[in-house]
Amino acid sequence: MSDSDYNSDVVNAVIAEAVKRPGWNQARLARALNVRPQTVNKWVKGENTPPHERWADIEGALGLTPRTFYRLVMGDDAVEKLGLPKADEEMALAAVNERIDELSFRVRLLETRIVELLDVLAPDRPNPLAPRDAQVSPRARRA
Repeated sequence: MSDSDYNSDVVNAVIAEAVKRPGWNQARLARALNVRPQTVNKWVKGENTPPHERWADIEGALGLTPRTFYRLVMGDDAVEKLGLPKADEEMALAAVNERIDELSFRVRLLETRIVELLDVLAPDRPNPLAPRDAQVSPRARRA
């Protein structure tokens, strides 16, 4: 696999989003991968990208299937790019379930980015993705 087959920003974004899940943090991922916490921190910040030789370890540590991880990193045609065999019915159903998980992950990633952008562009506005009862009006935040 060449470097042009995947987007390093996406690899880093997948790792950054995964360590935000409940019970996870950069230190836990570092321990699971037997790397220094600073290494994971550099991946999350986008200063460095894990080599694809480590991806299987990352998949296992994060509980992602290889198919889901490669689709997140390489796009929807990852299976064809990698030359993986075509799935039978049972594998097709599993692939659909993985796709649902992958899309849910991408939605959470996009929600996070939207909130970050809104914080920069309109810091006095309530978070539109927060539950209504959890939103604080701009006036109440200043008090």
